[in-house]
Amino acid sequence: MKPENIILALIAGFAAYKLFAKSPDEIAHEAAVKDLFKKPLPKAPGKPAPVATLSKAEAKAIAERQYIAMWRPGTDETELYASLNALNGADLREVYAAFGRRNYYNFRRPLDLFGWYVEELNPAELDRMRILWFKAGVTF
Repeated sequence: MKPENIILALIAGFAAYKLFAKSPDEIAHEAAVKDLFKKPLPKAPGKPAPVATLSKAEAKAIAERQYIAMWRPGTDETELYASLNALNGADLREVYAAFGRRNYYNFRRPLDLFGWYVEELNPAELDRMRILWFKAGVTF
């Protein structure tokens, strides 16, 4: 094999690694989110923990509403809050799971729902969203 081909192969391999490998921050974030979802849901004293009332299809539909509200130019914050506000903590977790990881526009790596919020919302809106998600026992 020619030396220039070896060099090109090394450069291509390094570029692929940089493009597709997860950063230590992404790995730590994924581990933290998994740990949060293993914790029990917060509950009021003397009351049972909330249970999910949404079907998988309903959770997927709400996740799509979240995506569409952020994907279009100009985030529709009213839609983001309205589609989540009436949900309990277990339902919110189902919506998060249904959202999964999606490419943030064309040139970014896939982000989870919380990553999309961080990119799309200003600090005051992000605090409001964090308060809403607190009932799911999730902090981001």
